[in-house]
Amino acid sequence: MELCSLASGSKGNAYYISAQNTEILVDNGLSIADIEKRLIAVGKDPKNIKAIFLTHEHRDHIAGVAAFCNKYNSLLFVHKRALGAVSFMTQKIANKIRTFDTADFYFESLTVSPFETSHDAAYPVAFSFYSLGKKVTILTDTGEVTPEMIAAIEGSTAIVLEANHDTRMLLLGDYPAKLKRRIKGREGHLSNEDAAEVAKTLVHTGTKIVILGHLSEKNNFPEIAKACVYDSVGDLCELYVANQQEPTKIFNI
Repeated sequence: MELCSLASGSKGNAYYISAQNTEILVDNGLSIADIEKRLIAVGKDPKNIKAIFLTHEHRDHIAGVAAFCNKYNSLLFVHKRALGAVSFMTQKIANKIRTFDTADFYFESLTVSPFETSHDAAYPVAFSFYSLGKKVTILTDTGEVTPEMIAAIEGSTAIVLEANHDTRMLLLGDYPAKLKRRIKGREGHLSNEDAAEVAKTLVHTGTKIVILGHLSEKNNFPEIAKACVYDSVGDLCELYVANQQEPTKIFNI
């Protein structure tokens, strides 16, 4: 399997995953020009993307979905309980929509395992993907990680894991109190400390690569997030930080 963060943050998110001859995206919050540029930069051809798997309907995850699916004839997988929230977009690509629930299903060479997250969206989900004994997980945009979610992500060979904010920076920053409560709440975003606790659990279940994602531009720094998580996992895994401006390398899983 291969994994790459093409963009990660509040201005646009997209993740590339491949297994054998199956190439997909999880979300696409980038313009058509930007997603093409970033795929080409990591040596991937946009026309080979078979499908986009949608986590939820917030703009930074869906802004470029319809344009991409139309141009490249890619399918769009949406949870059936979130379909109404994206109807403004899916009307344009109705023949490309496929729905799912939270049961595992197959897409070509991938086994897809969606699970519910805790975020202020219609029905937010995260995904684990399996192929040939490997497991890759994308888990961002959740205010908490429940025991059920831990059970879903255990054994991930590699994971993109949200480390949105440094708690002290958030509390002392200039965001309005209501927005601070939303970010810190159970339907908001994970802090660096939350990510550290999750990563600490995962490295004891076989996780080898942790990519910290969806960092806040105002309430976090990559160095702070990485140091916080490193304090919990040490050298038990490879630890990276994804960013908004450019793709990560391609990780061979």
